Amino acid sequence: MGDNYGWLEIVFFYGFALSFALWQYWSVSRDLKRTKEERARAEAEAADAPADTAAGTAATGAETTDQASNEKNAA
Repeated sequence: MGDNYGWLEIVFFYGFALSFALWQYWSVSRDLKRTKEERARAEAEAADAPADTAAGTAATGAETTDQASNEKNAA
């Protein structure tokens, strides 16, 4: 039994190293997949959104309200 400690050490050390490497590969692959899905979802939402957001703000009348209040304060 005393002669087999070297083999046990090799098996446990490399078994741990291989397990850790496989876990890292699985984890990174999963994160990359999530990142690609989020990026694709964000691009799809951006394509559906209006192209000119500044015009959307002006259309709501936010700028005209500010201009009217500034004119009242100036008078």
